[in-house]
Amino acid sequence: MAFVTSDPIEDNENQFCSLWTTFQRIDDCANLFLNDKLNDDYFFNKLNRLDSCLDVGMTLDKASDICAKNECDLYVHIPDVSHDDYLTDLLRGRGFKTLDKLNVLKTSNQFGSRNEGQYGRPVKIEVHMESELWVMIFCEAFSVPEWRLETSKIIKQNIGTFVLAIARLPDSGNIPVGCMLLYKYQDVTGLYCLGVLNRYRLQGIATKLIEYAASSMRLMNTKNLIVHSLASENTIDLYKKFGFELVQVKTIFVKRL
Repeated sequence: MAFVTSDPIEDNENQFCSLWTTFQRIDDCANLFLNDKLNDDYFFNKLNRLDSCLDVGMTLDKASDICAKNECDLYVHIPDVSHDDYLTDLLRGRGFKTLDKLNVLKTSNQFGSRNEGQYGRPVKIEVHMESELWVMIFCEAFSVPEWRLETSKIIKQNIGTFVLAIARLPDSGNIPVGCMLLYKYQDVTGLYCLGVLNRYRLQGIATKLIEYAASSMRLMNTKNLIVHSLASENTIDLYKKFGFELVQVKTIFVKRL
């Protein structure tokens, strides 16, 4: 269980990540999430809240030592509102490079299907308790076949905690083509692991999954749905189309260890 803050959106992300990783609190200020079986991932191997530490350099060095011992790259997430030259210079002076921007968006709209999609294909969304099909779709959609055993273990350990959704195409033999995961913590539902198989992208499937997530807020008894989007993926306009608003931007720094 991760350290709880006064920000329910951050808490949802932290609690979700703690279920996939080993969580450590460093100097009672920064959060370190690690899983060496999910290495080279900016979301599951990260240090956050570093900007709240009194001795940033010492805390960063401790996190770097832990990651080096575990042979994990270290990703540091810094909210843009907390940026200052000292922190940026410190990270770069220790060999960190800017990787990307991470947009955090939320909506309170419980909208239903809008029948949108470039090709107008019918999409059926199913919720699964059985995890192996979901794991297979997830690993293929994100091109991480080496994650399959670890992901399967994590999902099985948290059955009943996660809502596993799979998108199927009824007009193509009901084949599974996409997935997402919903995670509720406090009054927030997080939309995570949204992926579509490469050959079925740009056909409105992700749109249908997002619609389903928003329509599920009432059933999950939450007021807000959140999602994370890398700036390099250029998906922020898709979410804004559904009424999501940008609530935070983080810069991701990385040091290859």
